[in-house]
Amino acid sequence: MSDRPETGSDAFARQAWEEAYEELAVPSREPLEAPELERLAVAAYLIGHDDESAAAWEAAHRRHVEAGDPAEAARCSFWLAFCLLLRGQMAQARGWLSRTGSLIDTGEVDCTAAGYLLIPVLVGALDDGDASAARDLAVRATEIGNRFGDPDLRAFGTLGHGQH
Repeated sequence: MSDRPETGSDAFARQAWEEAYEELAVPSREPLEAPELERLAVAAYLIGHDDESAAAWEAAHRRHVEAGDPAEAARCSFWLAFCLLLRGQMAQARGWLSRTGSLIDTGEVDCTAAGYLLIPVLVGALDDGDASAARDLAVRATEIGNRFGDPDLRAFGTLGHGQH
């Protein structure tokens, strides 16, 4: 059995993004588990391999769906959507955001992805000049981030507070 997921995860923990990507992206007989796919997605994104990042987020999403974990599947589909939004691929991003919302609604799960889904709405409120709505969404996102101990969601919420 290969130790590439462990080596890639170690490199990821050291924030050695290129090394993590190289270790995790190597084809092998054994498919990566969802956590390694997520690390691969992040490392790929951070070194500019956007297509590989999207493919890894989608694969991680699929693994979580197969495992019956809608909260984690929704989180992965949000990050895929967010990366697509940043690349200007709006139609695909909207599709993945819709999938994220469906996972949350269908599974009736309370999870971080519910907070992440507030972020595009918050940005839209800011674009529309609705500072009050943006603030309310930022507060809700921050509260969800606090409840789940998610530093990324807390950061998004905090940034939203500072934008109005």
